[in-house]
Amino acid sequence: MIEKFRSKISFSKDEDLTSYDEKEIIYGGIKDPIKYFESVRELLTEFNELKGLTADNHFEQMYKLKLRDYQSAFFLMERTTPTDLMQLYPNKEIVADADDILGQIFEEHRNMIITYSLPPLKTEGLPTLPGETQQFKDTIREMMQKLRDKYAALFPLLINLNLTILYVPQRTQEVDLGNLARYIVPFINEALKPPNGFWFTGYQHLNRFPQHTIIQYQIIKIPRSNKDPENGAVRLVFGEYSPYKDCWSEIEDVIDR
Repeated sequence: MIEKFRSKISFSKDEDLTSYDEKEIIYGGIKDPIKYFESVRELLTEFNELKGLTADNHFEQMYKLKLRDYQSAFFLMERTTPTDLMQLYPNKEIVADADDILGQIFEEHRNMIITYSLPPLKTEGLPTLPGETQQFKDTIREMMQKLRDKYAALFPLLINLNLTILYVPQRTQEVDLGNLARYIVPFINEALKPPNGFWFTGYQHLNRFPQHTIIQYQIIKIPRSNKDPENGAVRLVFGEYSPYKDCWSEIEDVIDR
């Protein structure tokens, strides 16, 4: 995948095009997620001022649609893009030595992607010693509760939730990815209560899922760097689930460009 990104081989679709808008490639149709979020937030605020001027049931339905748009735009700012993932893997033809200037720039940028999280979320080390597994679970539960407290407009969640777990392995051993998901996902479901039905169906309960659950998650393993902590790292990245598009289809879209 990385080699295709960096390949100088042209694609037939590119023959009549001299360049692409970089933000279009990174963000898709929404060129600036932050500006988009600000515009949606303003619309929600303005609409809230209409309360009492229209029928209560009509206002409630329309307000939920506006609130859902707000939540969708909020998580759009947090999503991990194909460009982010590509920049977690060094181009060894360019970055030959982690200690030279290009290597240091790569390490700083990689560290920023791995460690940046939406407060109060934070990157956590993996459990390595007896008793640390429960401590790790308690930390995840506490972070989810703080997220609820800090961003009240996100709850109750009206969007379907997608989770990306960026995972840097420990130096001496690997963590079973199934176990890693079990350390994290149940506590997110418990605290955030994401709906398992789609809004356009009236949130009809999907029988094969619990009533409140993340619809999709993926774990992306990041190769270790010499400067990574001994116990590795885990970063949680939330986004809105779409039945028509996911991380892998976005990567394919960028490659096709």
